[in-house]
Amino acid sequence: FNSRTRLRWFFRCLAIVCICYAARNIPSNILHKERYRYSRFKSQIDDFQLHAVFEKDQLSTDDVDSSSMAEINYETYHKRLLNTALPHNSAFKPIYLQKWVMELHTLLLRRKMKFVVLTTSTWGCATLLLRWLISARLVATPPLDNILVLSFDTMVHNLLLNKNFSTLYLNVSDIFNDQSVSTKHAIYMSRLLVIQVINNWGITVFHCDLDALILKNPFELFENYPDASIIASRGRFPFELGKNGPWKYTACMGAILFRGSPHTDEFWIAVHLINVTTFDDQVLINYAMKRLNIIWTSEHWRDNVPNVANGDNGFQIIILPSLVVCRETCMANNQNSYYIWHSKKSLYLNLNLTDYEVHDVVSTTNGNNLIGDAWLRKWRSGINIFNHNSCNA
Repeated sequence: FNSRTRLRWFFRCLAIVCICYAARNIPSNILHKERYRYSRFKSQIDDFQLHAVFEKDQLSTDDVDSSSMAEINYETYHKRLLNTALPHNSAFKPIYLQKWVMELHTLLLRRKMKFVVLTTSTWGCATLLLRWLISARLVATPPLDNILVLSFDTMVHNLLLNKNFSTLYLNVSDIFNDQSVSTKHAIYMSRLLVIQVINNWGITVFHCDLDALILKNPFELFENYPDASIIASRGRFPFELGKNGPWKYTACMGAILFRGSPHTDEFWIAVHLINVTTFDDQVLINYAMKRLNIIWTSEHWRDNVPNVANGDNGFQIIILPSLVVCRETCMANNQNSYYIWHSKKSLYLNLNLTDYEVHDVVSTTNGNNLIGDAWLRKWRSGINIFNHNSCNA
């Protein structure tokens, strides 16, 4: 052989050796495939996400070489996804295989959200969604920021995208193995799963039902309780704990804040460990608190004073009084004292929308050139009765 041929064969043999060595180190399990899919996140990781993860894990960025930070963040993120699960494990598909988790992660990074205001909607609830957005953005002072709508069909998802509102599309068939779960309970469990995933990233979530109208920004209330893991409105269900049980009242999913903190991690572990047969999220969160052995500081529930309960491992829950977030006790003459009106009773707001007109707004191209608050503002004028309808979300 001449020198050129020998050199060519040398590099061929070297390439074969390198390929064989690399093949020995390729994981054969599913995590290799998932590492490839999640590698797209690494270019999007910034200081916001890193500090959120390190603070949650009680790590310091000073102790980590900057070149390895993205990898550590990815490993922590992946570990959290593997450990995130609600009861009825067999009913859920593995969430780390799901596209919506990646989309959610990217969305939160792009907006650099330190907290999320979450609500859910279907096209059948579009009228309530429009009214809720008007209350949250135009009635509340200051307006609520970082709103994210979980859209459970493509029609409402596309409407929100066209109007420049943050939305995440969820298909319950991508989340559940068990297709026998009713649509309503599938939505309940899906939103709880999303809340848990966001909490696991160290981000606080305020969830609000569409019929819980925002009259004042509640975050000024939340700042009064920095040690609380959960801050919720009053509920009566599940009745065996609340209305007919030892607590008298329970935490209501209609207006509830889950703080992104280590103490809330204890709560999610309790959610995972409880033994229940229902797919109702309000049942799950209250039985999880029961598992944490919460003790109310007062047996007397007053309309103008919050009630506090402390549980295991530093967990604390605040139940807001009914003069702050009303449910069964909403009264029009107390409207100025309420932060959230969560009632089936009619409410007078600065809105001039009948059901027919609201349906016309969301189902035609009227105001098609307007987006965001300008689109909402177009439909707000005069004084009229704000009626509540029912829907599945």
